[in-house]
Formats: sequence, structure tokens, C-alpha cells
Amino acid sequence: MNCYDDNENLLLEYCSKNNIDLSSTQQYMLKEYVLFLQKWNKHYNLTAISDIKGIITYHLIDSISTLPFLDAFLKFEDVDICDVGSGAGLPGVIISIMRPKWNVVCVDSIGKKTVFMNQVGHMLDLSNLSVIKSRIELLNNLSFDLIISRAFSSLKNFTKNTKHLLKANGIFCAMKGKMPKDEIFDLLSTKEFFIDKVEILNNVDLVTNRCLVFVRNAKMNL
Repeated sequence: MNCYDDNENLLLEYCSKNNIDLSSTQQYMLKEYVLFLQKWNKHYNLTAISDIKGIITYHLIDSISTLPFLDAFLKFEDVDICDVGSGAGLPGVIISIMRPKWNVVCVDSIGKKTVFMNQVGHMLDLSNLSVIKSRIELLNNLSFDLIISRAFSSLKNFTKNTKHLLKANGIFCAMKGKMPKDEIFDLLSTKEFFIDKVEILNNVDLVTNRCLVFVRNAKMNL
């Protein structure tokens, strides 16, 4: 068995514990993603976490942990999602694997990262995944039901730079570490947005101090 096989139970146990369906095809895709990321990371430094166990724990499971909460907000199949500052495709590529009926666009301004994500999409035949090399504030003529980021920026800058891409009644989701009280205060001071919900990810045995901050545009939801 390779190192991935030795650690795959971390993923399987997490999904089982949290009632997240994981098909054999998705298991295969996630394995191929992890091995491909580790291979690329040796040459292109896509992530500071390079060991298989760390990638599964802090990248795969961290991304998958958002799904029950995203499912609760996105209760229809034809969903358009943008992952801002996607890096190595986290969480966007993982979401596209786990939710094949959702349309996912991963945006990053760094060429080696967008090339990697395109390679993954081609390798795994992810027809619901698109990759764009650009600064997010320069994008136009696109609109999304959900805009998600993982340690991309402060809440204030995240919403400011992406609000032109959010559909009416759309929602922002920021993946954060500890509760970002100061960031929430700064965001609310603009009076342009409001906090819809903050979900604490209680995965203390896997990914500690994580939360999801869901934000809506106040003007769009009057």
C-alpha cells in the first residue's frame, strides 16, 4: 500500500461520521488529486503542506467539511459557484468532485496554480469545473449564487472585490480559522453587508479552530 492508502481511512471515517456520501468514483478522484498535488508540489510549491496525511486532513477534509452547510444554502442543482484565490483548487476542485451537478469556477492570479487546476480538471474529466487566471476584481460578465474563499482576504476586502459577481440573493462564504470578530466588525461598519450565519466546524480531531462565515449583500436582500 502507498502512503495514501495508509491514510485514506481519515477521509472515509470523516465522511461517514458526518453523513457525507462518498462514491467509489469520488474516492478514486480524491486519491488521484492528492497524489497529483503531491507530485506537483515537489517542483512548484503549491502548498506548504506536502505530506499525504496533512493534505488529506488539512486540505481534503477541510474542503469537504463545508458541504453540509453549502447544501443547506444551495437547495437546487443548477448552482454557479466561484472559488476566489483557489490556489491548488481548495476548496473549488474538491467541491466540483463532490457535487458534479454544481458549476464551479476557480479563479487565481498565479499561473502555475491555474495550470495545475486545469491539469486536474482534464485528468479527472471534471466537466463542471472551469479555471480562470485573473485578479478577481477584473472579472466581468459572470455571476454566481455562491462566492467562496479559503484564507483569501479579510471579510471586508473579500466582499468588496467580489460583490459585482454575486447574483441577487446570492451569498458569500468565507472559510476562516478562529471566529474573526474584528473582521466581522469591520465588515458590518460598512452597512453594505450583513452576517447571515456563522457555522463552527467542530472537527477538533482533524481540523481545529475552523468556521464558515456566510455574508449577504444588504441591498440585494431588502
